[in-house]
This record gives sequence, structure tokens and C-alpha cells, in this order.
Amino acid sequence: MELQVHVRLAGPGGRPPAGTPVRIEVRDVSLQDVVAVVVASADAEVTESAAQDDDAALAVATLDVPDEAFAGGRDVVLWARVAASGQERVAAGDLLTTQSQPLRAPTAEARGWSAGGEVGAAPAADVEVTRIG
Repeated sequence: MELQVHVRLAGPGGRPPAGTPVRIEVRDVSLQDVVAVVVASADAEVTESAAQDDDAALAVATLDVPDEAFAGGRDVVLWARVAASGQERVAAGDLLTTQSQPLRAPTAEARGWSAGGEVGAAPAADVEVTRIG
């Protein structure tokens, strides 16, 4: 399933500049006490319009999430990081998801339809990030 993800800013701290790297992942968090399995990911950048417009998503990316990711009632969530710190790993100043944002298995009707009902458009989801540190 293709999933269009909009990364949105939640909370104070200002918007990062255009070109700031963004990482979006769909993670299987079904198992306890182990690292979550990444089932799909995409890299993007903060757009020019997002750096100037408070209502715009910071970044938008389309992920190809395998249908098997939802098999057997697995818990699948969205995760995102805006690397405002400039570091390769999560660091103070970055923007991260701070709340679990579960994804549900797509219904047969939802596959290939957007919220607006356009044939062939990818389903969409928002993920919110908050500045840390």
C-alpha cells in the first residue's frame, strides 16, 4: 500500500529552515522489549513553503508499506525525525514524534482512494513532530 505522509509541527520552537533533512518510518512495534522493526521508510527535506507557512506540512513523502506489515494484528506506527540539529543521530534541537501514531490495516475500499475520493491517490496520514532538548 502506498501511504502519503505529511509531517507537521506540533508545539513551540519555530520551523526549521528549508532543506533540513526529514526521516519518516513505519515501524512494527508489536514485540515488547526489542527494537521496533522498520517496515517502510522515506527521506525528504523541509520544503521552502513549509519554512515560511505555519499551515504547511514541513515535508511530504510517499511510503510503500507492504500489506504484510499489518498481518496478524501487528501494531504498526508512524515515526518521524526532522534533523534540525544537523547530527546523524537524534540530538537536542531535533523534532521527533513524541506520541504513538498507530496505522490501521487498509480496508479494501481505502486502497487506491484518497480522503477526497480520487481514484489512484495514495491514502494519507499526518505525523506530528515536537522539538526536543
